[in-house]
Amino acid sequence: MNKLFFVDFENLQNLSYEEIDPNNDMVVIFVGHSQSKINLEIVKKTQKLGKAVEWIQMGGNGRNALDFHIAYYLGYFIATKENTSVQCKIYIASGDNDYDVLIKHIISQGHHCERVQNIPPVFSPSDNTTGVQAQITEHNAPAILNTRNELAPAPAPAPAPAPAPAPKKLSNTEILEHLISNLGKVEKLKRPRTETTLVNHINAQYLKKKSDLNPTAIFNLLKQNKKISVNQKRISYLF
Repeated sequence: MNKLFFVDFENLQNLSYEEIDPNNDMVVIFVGHSQSKINLEIVKKTQKLGKAVEWIQMGGNGRNALDFHIAYYLGYFIATKENTSVQCKIYIASGDNDYDVLIKHIISQGHHCERVQNIPPVFSPSDNTTGVQAQITEHNAPAILNTRNELAPAPAPAPAPAPAPAPKKLSNTEILEHLISNLGKVEKLKRPRTETTLVNHINAQYLKKKSDLNPTAIFNLLKQNKKISVNQKRISYLF
């Protein structure tokens, strides 16, 4: 599974379900207890996806009941993901920014999690907006009419900016020191708890700072320097 979407159907309903790849993605749609009617067009869109879509309706009413259900299933999936080393991007489709604090914590544990307001296109990275804006390039920019209604050529593209200086490559030792310093500021119970999530955390934090990063090597340095101990892939921090 490449992508998993948790949809807050009380908040967002008419999403771009056609962007879902039924062979590689999964959508779980959470419906409020009182939402007894669903638009026929939405039913048609989701029906085409077959087993890639699952509907879950709340068993009762209550303040933030649906939000808590999503948080429960999100945590359950991540715990399963940690034990099976599954690589999957997680998305919460909702306009409710109350999820953002939880998402920030999930990211700090080395997982990919985003809140989106629509299903992102399969060919493009997602963002937190309701769509992806098309960009005009040199190849598809239209010609411009001049004041005499004659066809004038499109303006020449602006010169490319000078390349930024290459960032300094950090050594494994420097990354290790930086990692220990940063994790030392986080409560132990909130740090990555397993070998998989810690390796993912290292990769997410330092890949841009070291193109040839080997997160497993950094993890092994933590053990060699007796900064962590590992028991059945569960981590105990010694700092």
